[in-house]
Amino acid sequence: MERTHSLKDGTEVALRELRASDLDDLMKFYRSLSPEDRKYLKFNVLDRNVVAKRLERLAARQDFRVAAFVRGKIVASGALELYFVALEQKLESVTAWMMRPQIGAQHIFRKFGFREESLLPDFVKDLEGEAQDLIVMTCSLTDLARELGHAFGDGDWERCR
Repeated sequence: MERTHSLKDGTEVALRELRASDLDDLMKFYRSLSPEDRKYLKFNVLDRNVVAKRLERLAARQDFRVAAFVRGKIVASGALELYFVALEQKLESVTAWMMRPQIGAQHIFRKFGFREESLLPDFVKDLEGEAQDLIVMTCSLTDLARELGHAFGDGDWERCR
């Protein structure tokens, strides 16, 4: 799967599945994330061997991840797959999970039309081993498409990553 989209400001964004050859670019992207953002990811994204093994899972079709590229640079990864996979599978809604301290992620998902459906107390552990509440959010594809159009209408793609 590979798609190129033009934002309203003319910026070209290429969306495609990640592959093993993206390892160096993906490591640069992960290093650009703040320590607070990295703390709540499922695995240590600064460990090159861990990231390489995750990319091997993609090659073996055991996982699926999409990245957005602007001028050859990864500007987003992971969550973008929700919308495109849901479209391809003809789903009506998508679900996202995040830990309670991920306030920024919650804000972004709410901006895209997601609403909180449930809270599971102390359900997961962060990378430091601390128990965290898990928030489950859902959004209809119709609402998501509308909000994506509004959010990226200004064309400030890098600010939105």
